[in-house]
Amino acid sequence: MSYKVPMDRGRLKASIDEWRAWHERALAAMKPRRDVPRLSKGHALGLLGVRRAGKTWLAVAAARRSGLRTLYYNFEDPLFYAEPRVDGIDTLLSVHAEFAGAEPELLVFDELQNIDGWERWARKTVDTGRYRLIVTGSSARLLSAELATAIAGRVLAQTVWPLGFAEYLEFAGVSCASPAEYVGATRAYLRWGGLPEIALAGDDVERGRILRQYVDDILLKDVISRHGIRSPRRLFQVVAYATTNAACLFSHNRVKGAFGVDVQTSQEYFGYLEEAFLVFAVPRYHPNLKVQARDPQKLYVVDTGLRNAFSRSASDDIGRMAENAVYVELRRRGHDVTYWRDAAHEVDFVLRDGPRPVGALQVTWSSLEQGAVRDREVAGLVACLEALGLTEGTILTLDRDERLEVRGRRVLIRPIWQFLSGE
Repeated sequence: MSYKVPMDRGRLKASIDEWRAWHERALAAMKPRRDVPRLSKGHALGLLGVRRAGKTWLAVAAARRSGLRTLYYNFEDPLFYAEPRVDGIDTLLSVHAEFAGAEPELLVFDELQNIDGWERWARKTVDTGRYRLIVTGSSARLLSAELATAIAGRVLAQTVWPLGFAEYLEFAGVSCASPAEYVGATRAYLRWGGLPEIALAGDDVERGRILRQYVDDILLKDVISRHGIRSPRRLFQVVAYATTNAACLFSHNRVKGAFGVDVQTSQEYFGYLEEAFLVFAVPRYHPNLKVQARDPQKLYVVDTGLRNAFSRSASDDIGRMAENAVYVELRRRGHDVTYWRDAAHEVDFVLRDGPRPVGALQVTWSSLEQGAVRDREVAGLVACLEALGLTEGTILTLDRDERLEVRGRRVLIRPIWQFLSGE
C-alpha cells in the first residue's frame, strides 16, 4: 500500500510569501490596461491566451478593482510542478490562513491546469461560494474542454490577446501626430508585435532576446512537456513552417512534402500549437461544408513579434505581417473569420454571423494608387461582395483613404493603421 506524503508546510509558506511579494511588486508597477474584466458574483473568471499576453496582468488588475482580500499563486512554481496534486491546493489555503490571520476573499490562480484533478476542486469552490475565483491558463483546452466542463454555467471565459495597436502605442509611449508617423509606428508594431513586455523593452536587442525566450517557453512548457513529445526536432520543423508561412495557404500534405512528417503527426502538432494559442488555421468560406473542409486553410500567428523571432524567412514579409495583424485584431473584436476565393480572386477575410457572411476585408501593404495592383484588389473584393450578396467591403492599405462605387458595390479604402487603431 502506498501513501501520499503531505506537502511540506514550511516550504509552502516560503513559496506563498514569494508569490505575495511578487503580487505586491506587480501592483506597484502596474501600467493601466484597457478592458480590465469585472468579477461577476456567482461566476469564476477564466483568462486564457498565449503565454506572456498579459493574462496575469489583467487578473491582478481585476483583483485590485474588486477591493477583495486576494491570494495570488502561480502553479508553475517548482513546488507544485514536482507535486501537482489537488490536495496541495487545500494545503496551500490552510497554510495561508494559519499565517495571514484572515482568509482570502478572492483567489487568483495562474496556470491552474497544471494541477491534476483541479476541475473538481474548482467546481466545489464556485458552488460553495467560499471564495471568488480567477484562473488563468495558456492552454485552449482549459477553455474549450476542461474549464467549461468543470464549472459549467459558472465561468465567464475571456481570451486575452496581445496588445492592440492603440494600446501598444500607449505602452510604448509613442505619440503620432501625422499619417506618416502612424505608418512608421505600424511598421514597428508589425516587426515586434504586441506582447506587453516587448512594448516596454528598452531596445531592439532586448526585444529580440525576450521574444526568442518566449518561443522556447511556449514550445517547451505548453507543447513538448504537456504532450510528451518525443521528437522535438520534428515539432520545431513544423513551427518553423507555420511561422514562415503566416498568412499563406497550407495543408498537412504540404508539411509532409516539406519535412517527411506524416499527415497524422502534422495534424497532431498543429492541434497542439493551436491549443497553446500560437497559431490559428482559418478555413475557406463556402456554403458547402464538405468543400470547406477539403480546401487548404490559411495560417496566422498570434503575434507578429513571435512569428518574426522564429521564422526562417529571409525577408520581413511586411505585407503578410499586416494581414496577420488584421486577423488578430478581428479576433480580438470577437469576429468569426474565414477567407474567400474563386477561380480568379482571393479575399483575405470574410466575417460571419453564424453561417451568414456579414463583411469582407482585403489587406495590402500598398498605397493602392492607379495601376494593376489597385485593379486587382478592387476586382477581387467586388467579386467577393457579388458572390456573397454583400453591398459593402473594405480594402486596408498603407495610407490611402477614399470611397468607390463599383458595379453597385461600395468599396471603402482605409489606412491599415486607422483600422488597427479602432478609428
